[in-house]
Amino acid sequence: WAQSKRYPPEPVDKDKEKAGQSKLWDAATNPQRTPYGKLMFEAEQSLGERTTDGAQEAVKRLDEAIKLLPEEPKAYRIRGDANMALKDWARCSVDYHGAWTRVSRDNLTPPQIADLRRKLGLCQARSGKLADAERTLAEAAVTGSASGEIWMRLGEVRIAMGKLEEAI
Repeated sequence: WAQSKRYPPEPVDKDKEKAGQSKLWDAATNPQRTPYGKLMFEAEQSLGERTTDGAQEAVKRLDEAIKLLPEEPKAYRIRGDANMALKDWARCSVDYHGAWTRVSRDNLTPPQIADLRRKLGLCQARSGKLADAERTLAEAAVTGSASGEIWMRLGEVRIAMGKLEEAI
C-alpha cells in the first residue's frame, strides 16, 4: 500500500509470459494432455448442472480422464465431488484419498488443503470408516487452518465411535 509514486513497480511483460508457455510443446511432450483437458472441461460442465444425470455423466468422463493421466489429482478430486453429489460415500472416499496422495501440497493454499481433507474425512465417516475419518480430520484440525466445521465433524466422528470425552 505504501508504493512510492516516485519509484513505480517494475512492469510485467505479458508477452514474455506467453512466450514461456507453448501448447504445441506441451502436446508434443504429453499427447494425452489435450484429450484429458477436454474430458475435464466436459465433466465440470456436467457436474455444474447439479443433477443426478449430470453427476453420473461427469463420473463417466472422469473415468476416461483418469485412464489417460492416472497421476493427475484434479480428476480424482472432481470425481470425488461427483460421487459426493451422488451420495456414493465409499467411492467418494476412495477418490478424495486418490487426490490427496497425488496432489502437490506446494500448489495448494492452506484453505484448499483443509477443504480436501474435510471432504475426505466426511466421505470416510459416511462410508463407515470412522477410524480413518478420525485420523484425517484430526490431522486437518491440527494444521492451524482448520475451520469450525472440521472440528464439528471430528466431534461427530468421535461421538459415533463412542469417544464422548474426546468429542467434547
